[in-house]
Amino acid sequence: MKKINITISVIILIIFPLFLVCSENEKISNEMQEITGKETPREAANAAIEALQKLTNEENFQNLGFNSLKEVKELEVGDPIPLKGIAYNKLLKFEEGSPINTLFEKNKQFVFPLLFNGQVKTTVTVIETDKGWVFNNFGGTIYTEIITDKRIFSGWPDTVEVNIKDMNIISIPGLNIEMVGFDINNDWWLIPTFDNPKIEVKQYSKLPAKELMPVIKSYAIEFENQYGDQIKEKRLVK
Repeated sequence: MKKINITISVIILIIFPLFLVCSENEKISNEMQEITGKETPREAANAAIEALQKLTNEENFQNLGFNSLKEVKELEVGDPIPLKGIAYNKLLKFEEGSPINTLFEKNKQFVFPLLFNGQVKTTVTVIETDKGWVFNNFGGTIYTEIITDKRIFSGWPDTVEVNIKDMNIISIPGLNIEMVGFDINNDWWLIPTFDNPKIEVKQYSKLPAKELMPVIKSYAIEFENQYGDQIKEKRLVK
């Protein structure tokens, strides 16, 4: 019994701080939703960071994942990374051999890293709407991990050179798939951000889009056959 109690205590110690971070991120995100549309993505990101700095104090900076209030006050907006969404329904109609960019959703989105002393601390996502560029998401841990993981840039052939300025984040929310993408001489390469046995890929493997996308489509079809009715009732994906 004592061992069980200790185990439960350890689990609580691990999970509770994560809950606080998520809760504070949600509060900040709700406040940022009030930011009016801006003319450029960077203006929207700057407005978001200003709101974050106003809303952060000595009581909540740790729950937001920062080490000090100074980090928040001295945050700078880094270079934008395009976030390209792929709609689930569009994926089902994808024809093998077609360019992957025909799948990308029309509305433009960017992930901006927020930097302290050149180090990525968190991210903010902005999206283009009919009201201009607006805040969309704050504190995406997965995006911070993607941007800072050096494995994305290693293991390439000697003839291929990639850097963060060429990075795209590709998201298929209907299938819970997040990838990094690079357009190399009009050929897209995809990098899964986690092991996915459903499509038989390993984290950070470098795969040509023309080979991986048909596999992802096949998985989408299987998913549709199994959960199609629930999807139509909007219980699983939009």
